[in-house]
Amino acid sequence: MSRLPVEPCFARCLVASVPLDCSSDMLTVTCTQLVAILSTESLWQLVPKSDPELSTQAIEARRQFLKKESDHVTYTSVYKSWLDSRGSEAWCFDHFVNARALRQSSEVRSQLREELDRLRLPKLPEARLVAENNASARLRMALCMGFYMNSARAVAYGQPGSYLAVRDGTLLHLDKDCAMSLLEYYPSWILYTQLGGASLLHGSMKEVSKIKSEWIEDLVPRLKRADEEMLTGGKKRPRTPPLPVEPVVADPAVKLASARDRYLQRKGGA
Repeated sequence: MSRLPVEPCFARCLVASVPLDCSSDMLTVTCTQLVAILSTESLWQLVPKSDPELSTQAIEARRQFLKKESDHVTYTSVYKSWLDSRGSEAWCFDHFVNARALRQSSEVRSQLREELDRLRLPKLPEARLVAENNASARLRMALCMGFYMNSARAVAYGQPGSYLAVRDGTLLHLDKDCAMSLLEYYPSWILYTQLGGASLLHGSMKEVSKIKSEWIEDLVPRLKRADEEMLTGGKKRPRTPPLPVEPVVADPAVKLASARDRYLQRKGGA
């Protein structure tokens, strides 16, 4: 991970992507995110809200690429289509895609590809790869390895698009421009790689992917052993334990019984 010139979370995802056979897509996602963060170059062209007609055209053009299960998979779809057009400026203009962001992502991607190849990571299939044999699932599984701390589960009786962060139970919401919001798709478990908003209490999750609870059940317990202040040389402080990773049930009676059991457990522990 230390030999990859990217943030540790993305470095972990890249390392995990090799045995999961999705390194090409993960490189695309990583470089697209890096360009957006470091140079504020969004993948999509910015359209003035003062022009409703143009805004509508931009949203309709974006819908051609949207993958409801993941913004990250959407980015790979845009990148591949751009390559098929041979980097055409006209194609980018017609589809409201930021050509400069794609060019920058492609340049960074080539350099990062070389660094990843130098690691000579073994391309051995993991046990879970057999069950998840499609490219989208493998990419989202690799994202879990680096961003499991950014996972969240749907609020049972909340507004659609509301989620509880597994890390500390913070209430978060889907960003209005992410693929899930635009397609009105709200899965039980999600993971995000970027958080916007004025504060954590009003955080909006950007770049979101659908995940399965079993993908992170072995990873989330690590949060109990981590303390940010200790890692940065501060004093040890009490932490809010992460939420348990359990499937979201649809039966209201089962939900109520489960909530009552959790309340009694907390009260007894206090």
